[in-house]
Amino acid sequence: MQKITFILDGWELPDEFIAFRHTLPALQVPTLEKCMRFAQSNLLQDSLVSHTFTGSLKELIRKDLSLPENVSLHLIAPISQFMDMHSMQVIYGDSLQLTWTHAHQLVNQINQFLSNDGCECHVYRPHLWAISGLNINNWQVDDIWSLEGRVDSNIKISGDDSSYIMRLLTELQMLLFSQNSDERKGLPPVNGVWLWQDTHGIAKTSSFIIGNANWLPENENNLICSEITWTDIQNLMNKHKNITVYSNTANQVLLQNGLMAYADFIQKFDEEILSHALNEMLSGRLSNLSIIGKYHSLQLNKYSMWRFWRKKSQFMGRFLA
Repeated sequence: MQKITFILDGWELPDEFIAFRHTLPALQVPTLEKCMRFAQSNLLQDSLVSHTFTGSLKELIRKDLSLPENVSLHLIAPISQFMDMHSMQVIYGDSLQLTWTHAHQLVNQINQFLSNDGCECHVYRPHLWAISGLNINNWQVDDIWSLEGRVDSNIKISGDDSSYIMRLLTELQMLLFSQNSDERKGLPPVNGVWLWQDTHGIAKTSSFIIGNANWLPENENNLICSEITWTDIQNLMNKHKNITVYSNTANQVLLQNGLMAYADFIQKFDEEILSHALNEMLSGRLSNLSIIGKYHSLQLNKYSMWRFWRKKSQFMGRFLA
């Protein structure tokens, strides 16, 4: 029997958007609402990214970049940051729309700055880099995906070496602030970086990943793509027992184009992909169907549908009945 897991980054709205959810017309997502009604719902304990790989992301990147094992390695990501009244807003990842060329230009500038410190920055993806030779390890901070677009008093760098890391981040912020080129006009300025130790994955090794999880190395276990169709998933079902579908398009659409565009996207996804997956489970081809959002997860099998006494659910920005 087969299993499909959907990791839907951006479907569960951040708090700042929940307040404006009432401005949308009723969302037409009948498949999601049926899953919400009958599924076992749980609070999510881990980040969405951690469900897409197993073990250390740092070590996956080390292997992909062919960096020696005896060299220290940390993860670093370019960000666009700006202050509001109570916190710092942060844009990162695909939402930066950073090109490979510009990423290499920025990293070259950073490497010139770090040339006397024995460190070197490496471009792994335009929005995800690594830094080798930074032999400062007594510090901790949340990874980039834990920020949820905001840095406030709850996000702190701790440890004996925290002052060094904070000084380094400030110096790199000042450097990048002066490096924004004309090609960034109309796009978020890259005016800082986020540095962290590692991100650890909890995914099952037997699951094939499809979607825009572009922090993963491209290999026989992953199909990195920006567009996902039900036909793509069907073709994979003929080859793999467990499939994980990752999509953060809703998050990008929400940040770049607002709530109405977000509503259009998830309604289309519900009709063209989720409905087929639910039908496959009801027909018996799938033994389990899982939907994971930023805050909650939904777990279903065909016996879940016997819970006829449950009231109908309405999606209001969270995967809750």
